[in-house]
Amino acid sequence: MVPPGASPATYALTPGQMKLLSESILYFQIGHIGFEEAWMDRIASTNKKMKICNTSEGIELISGEEEEHGNHVHPDGIDPHVWMSAIQAKKICQNMHGILVDMFPEQRKRFDVNLEKCMNEVDELHREIEKKLQPKHQKSFLIFHPALTYFARDYGLEQHSLELEGKDPTPQHMAKIIQSAQAEGINIVFIQKEFDMEQARTLANEIKGKVIPIDPLAYNWPDQLRDIADKLDKTLK
Repeated sequence: MVPPGASPATYALTPGQMKLLSESILYFQIGHIGFEEAWMDRIASTNKKMKICNTSEGIELISGEEEEHGNHVHPDGIDPHVWMSAIQAKKICQNMHGILVDMFPEQRKRFDVNLEKCMNEVDELHREIEKKLQPKHQKSFLIFHPALTYFARDYGLEQHSLELEGKDPTPQHMAKIIQSAQAEGINIVFIQKEFDMEQARTLANEIKGKVIPIDPLAYNWPDQLRDIADKLDKTLK
């Protein structure tokens, strides 16, 4: 629904997308992203026959209050980036499988086979990332927008965010982040292409580090998680 390069926090649906929704039978909802908080009522009212599956159902969600570094508080207080966790992705797959079986019971065997294959691939991806990151003594990293909260939880890492409660950092917050980074020897700043590179570069210059792009919204999900793990593997000590 949100095209490459656009922000899920601000994107507005096009008339063409609204027409496609009116013809759809099923909508897979992430659960708590800003795009859905703004649009789900309208999406649902566009086509009352369309079923909606909340793919984050049953996931152990992280609330803004639980994040000590760089609170990322949405209106409902929930960090929405559940898909950035290989562990939680298994629950997303199960939720999708469940509604597909309900809607198309005659294809259950096919869905069961595909679910098992998917779960095995996700397990393999998790083990691969864990093997890379578990031996690291340095556990902290910097990021502009805190999209890796669930990823960090999976692998015992600590995410320091430049954004504060979804807003650009204040001078006081920036100073605190710089102090923490210098104390912990952090020299990288992750950033998504949807966000302000200039502030990330300013921080990187202060800590004598560099800005590293990531794309949590990438279509190829396994490769993006591998890419993030590889970049952490090369930078964490």
